[in-house]
Amino acid sequence: MANIKSSIKRISVTKNKQAQNKPIKSNLATEIKKFQTSVNAGELKHAQSQLSVVFATLDAAAADHVIHKNKADRQKAKLSMMLAKASKGKTKTTKPTTAAKPVTPVAKPVAAAEKPVAKPTTKTNK
Repeated sequence: MANIKSSIKRISVTKNKQAQNKPIKSNLATEIKKFQTSVNAGELKHAQSQLSVVFATLDAAAADHVIHKNKADRQKAKLSMMLAKASKGKTKTTKPTTAAKPVTPVAKPVAAAEKPVAKPTTKTNK
């Protein structure tokens, strides 16, 4: 336990802020999981409406300094790409892939022959 008065206060303040931030982070994680499950289930209409809820939750958490603004932006981009990829896969048919050209191996340069290393001779008592 801390002995200094300011350290004791810092511990108390940190515990209080952690208790305030925990439900916000928990709600954020819950909303993201709801969105991901709707995308994985293929419910794109529900996922689109859920995405706006997730965006609002992320922005609120960033505004309250629970998470960093850049992290919120990163999460929004990631989730938007997830929805775009899912919707693209649903509406567009895949093209047959063409065979790739065979890769020709590149010849490696041959190293010069190494000289055998002679073993050191030991001195004998004469």
